[in-house]
Amino acid sequence: MKREYLFLLAGIIMMTLLSLEAEAKDEFLSVGNKCLRSGDYACALLNYQKEVVQNPSGHALTNLAWVLATAPEEKYRDGKRALELAQQAVANAERENTLNENLGYLCALAAAYAENGDFVRAVAAMDRVIRQAKANEMRPEIMDIYNEYRQWFYNETPWRHR
Repeated sequence: MKREYLFLLAGIIMMTLLSLEAEAKDEFLSVGNKCLRSGDYACALLNYQKEVVQNPSGHALTNLAWVLATAPEEKYRDGKRALELAQQAVANAERENTLNENLGYLCALAAAYAENGDFVRAVAAMDRVIRQAKANEMRPEIMDIYNEYRQWFYNETPWRHR
């Protein structure tokens, strides 16, 4: 009986540790998202950069690229780095065949193109997003956002986070 109890306890401890590890893995991403929602771009950049170092997932790369491409204050933007990060996220998702479920990666790529003045590629990326979003039967309010981004890029204007 004691032995069964020890195995059960060991299993519970292992599950708890795995759960804590999973939570810690996205900790900087979560904090960065909160900072971005509150308009604290310095905090968002700091936490997204830490997440990219700790766990360079597509979401981490994309969120960092997004802020570097769309922050309203120039001191937070770095178009060249945004483009590198967004291209890496998109390439990884294409290799893993998950890009259709992660259209935000392409939106970040479009924003990075626009930040670098490459509006033709920015519009093309948004056209790709819109085509796939229609195929995915996205909600109309999401489609409106994608169309808004496309219109900004079509008008040769980088989009700024608000």
